Amino acid sequence: MSCLIVGGGELDKIWAQGFAAMHPDAMTIACDSGIRFFRDIFECPDIFVGDFDSADPELVSYYEEKEQTLMHPLPVHKDVTDSEEALHIALAAGCDPIYLIGMTGGRIDHTLANVQMLRQAARAGVRAFILDPLTRAYIISAVSRTDSSIGSTDDADSVMNSVPPVLRLHRNEAYGDYISLVPLGGPVIGLTITGAEYPLTNANLTGDNSLGISNQFSDDEIAISFRYGDLLVIESRDASV
Repeated sequence: MSCLIVGGGELDKIWAQGFAAMHPDAMTIACDSGIRFFRDIFECPDIFVGDFDSADPELVSYYEEKEQTLMHPLPVHKDVTDSEEALHIALAAGCDPIYLIGMTGGRIDHTLANVQMLRQAARAGVRAFILDPLTRAYIISAVSRTDSSIGSTDDADSVMNSVPPVLRLHRNEAYGDYISLVPLGGPVIGLTITGAEYPLTNANLTGDNSLGISNQFSDDEIAISFRYGDLLVIESRDASV
């Protein structure tokens, strides 16, 4: 079962409605002010989660009366965001893939937190995507679920002979013209890129420079492999003029 999580970030309503229509059987979760989207399309999410500090009180009351929607209230003082709690719910329900929209724009701290939490899904072997009209972002992990960090150089050396994950991106299926790769939580080790305008062989992304940003297809397929780390993949396109 797939899951659609709607946050309170910037949301192109026409695009979002079209995206939701493409996944009619998905479990739906509204995160706090993300409930506006469901009210605008006259639908009830399966779950409404949040501390409700940013949602319209009238909408909270409206959905409290809807039997179709399970309310999942959170305390204002908590250690996770509403979006992360929604991700936890989706993972506990066994959802795969998980689509998150309304997660970008607005406050950059929330956007960064939303991107970082994708690591939880990647390490659980679950596909999770943050999407907006210009971007599809997801994480590929070559770190075991039990590892809490990238680890030392010795740890990295110990996996250099392991079989690396391989991501193959096809030009006609990509979200846009640009492919950017960003390490999260530590270095990405042994990165090799073929089929791209800027290839790499056994490189390390350290997270303190712009290497990996704004690559493009030179062939019909880009192949990406690496030995260790959590790699954020961002497929993007320019806004239409």
